[in-house]
Amino acid sequence: MLKKLLHDESGYSALFAALMTIVIIAITGLVVDTSMMILKQVELDAATDAVAMSMILALDNEVYEDTGEILVDEEMAESLSEWYLEENMPDAKQLSTEVIKTIKIDGTINHKILIRTKYTYKPVFMSIFGIGEKVVYSSIHANFFEDPIVEEPIIEE
Repeated sequence: MLKKLLHDESGYSALFAALMTIVIIAITGLVVDTSMMILKQVELDAATDAVAMSMILALDNEVYEDTGEILVDEEMAESLSEWYLEENMPDAKQLSTEVIKTIKIDGTINHKILIRTKYTYKPVFMSIFGIGEKVVYSSIHANFFEDPIVEEPIIEE
């Protein structure tokens, strides 16, 4: 009787199909969740880009027109970055907005506004297998340059 059961191959196809169905569902879930996470990364990058582009609004135009100096209103930069991020990707969080001013050797003044953001993605299918939240990050900087500081030569006549 035992020998007959060991050599009976009926039902193996159904067992194989059931196991392969589980494997295919798991792979499909992984592909869907990974694709959604990549999509969220692209959306976060686009939202962070929009924030960086909005930083032109944080410049003091009157000072620039009068003196040619670039002056960044840090409070306005912070509030603009929060607003643009909220408008473009409401679930994203802003980590920081930094204004950095450097003067290069040639006298060029560089204003860099660095924006860092993050988004927490909750996988749908992979949570079944114990894979929890994944965080995607994005950062970008906007540069504004002033003309080099050059002294006019004195020409004596």
